[in-house]
Amino acid sequence: MGKVTREAIEDAVNFIIYQMGTVPWEGRVVKVDTGGKIYINAGAEAGITVGMLFEVYKPDEELIDPETGLSLGREVTKIGIIQVTSVQDKFSIAAPVSGEGFARGDIIKYLGSQ
Repeated sequence: MGKVTREAIEDAVNFIIYQMGTVPWEGRVVKVDTGGKIYINAGAEAGITVGMLFEVYKPDEELIDPETGLSLGREVTKIGIIQVTSVQDKFSIAAPVSGEGFARGDIIKYLGSQ
């Protein structure tokens, strides 16, 4: 029974790892300072490097099902693009490439590198 359980666990872990590869990465804006620096919640430990580009999205109000009380998700609005200029272990600093109105809590999605 121990061998069967171990094999089932290994299969489940491998399935999760495979599925994680299909989930697009996203992060968040932590802070925007008065000088225009945009701090994001990912750094070298997450594989972020100088020059990476991210699309920035403003999350709209969460939609809650009135019958069940469960979240149905939310829409997002693209507000611009940022480029990483400095990387620390756990956070990075970026500058706007296009757009404006960046704020804490905005969603970032990897676009590419330049």
